[in-house]
Amino acid sequence: MEMRQIRYFLAVEETGNFTKAAERVYVSQPALSAGIRALEDHLGKQLFIRGKKRATLTPAGRRFLRRAKKIVEEFSQAKREVGVGTRKNDIRIGIFEVFSIDNLVEMIKSFHMAHPQFSSPHLFGGTTNEVARMLGRGKVDIILTALKGDEKSDNSTPLYEENYVAVVPQNHPFAHRGTVKIMDFHQQPFVQREHCESFREAFQLFQEQGCEPDIICRTDQDSWIVRMVQAGLASTVIPGFRLIPGVVQLPIEDLNIRRTIGLRWASNLKSGPVNTFKEFATSYDWETRNYKITDCPLPPDPCPAIP
Repeated sequence: MEMRQIRYFLAVEETGNFTKAAERVYVSQPALSAGIRALEDHLGKQLFIRGKKRATLTPAGRRFLRRAKKIVEEFSQAKREVGVGTRKNDIRIGIFEVFSIDNLVEMIKSFHMAHPQFSSPHLFGGTTNEVARMLGRGKVDIILTALKGDEKSDNSTPLYEENYVAVVPQNHPFAHRGTVKIMDFHQQPFVQREHCESFREAFQLFQEQGCEPDIICRTDQDSWIVRMVQAGLASTVIPGFRLIPGVVQLPIEDLNIRRTIGLRWASNLKSGPVNTFKEFATSYDWETRNYKITDCPLPPDPCPAIP
């Protein structure tokens, strides 16, 4: 049994497809298929049911999955401990894609100033599920991600919370209100934020109230969302985490949804630099450095309303 075969196995399990798995681990599909067959021969069990569109785990494959993840995690930890493939002071951080880059850059800058003996952290982006898999497979040491509620355990801790707010163009009819309500978005041009669990929760409240925005774009790219609002094409609902020029952020009276941002790390974390980073991030003053609605005055002069 070889480590590459186990990585091939995990890639197929995660993608459900031999072709996509081969792309993920940067080998040809025949090479990946041969590696999986060799692993199955070594174990004496078939690990996948090979369907026309999807590969699914057999009962033996499901049993092996737990052990495979543990093997990869232990192997990665062993490499870190003996310094293989990383420098002594390397810190690898997984960042979920919709996290504010402004907040991240300021925090890392402050960390580097406080601890110049450490090299700049290596950052890896992905969805919440993808960065969780990176952590589980030992590709990163710690992840900055959305936690569930006030989650806190031996390997996670919350950092701060963000309220979801309405974001409208400066020349929007709502721009000079103090607050808005969910039904104000009914039939209004709207950008929908994909791959965000809290946004799905918010949109469920929209549906319960009979609010049907005119969704003109669905995207998981915050830069797209911001640019469309700045251009006056639509409004949206996002976490109120920073000052965004060219838009107005407003509290939503009947939408009380918050997102908890926190850290999660491997249960066997032993890296001194990573522990230092974890302690720094936990003590960092996120709340006062984050953008707050009251910090952003509304435009002093009325702007033409969107027709």
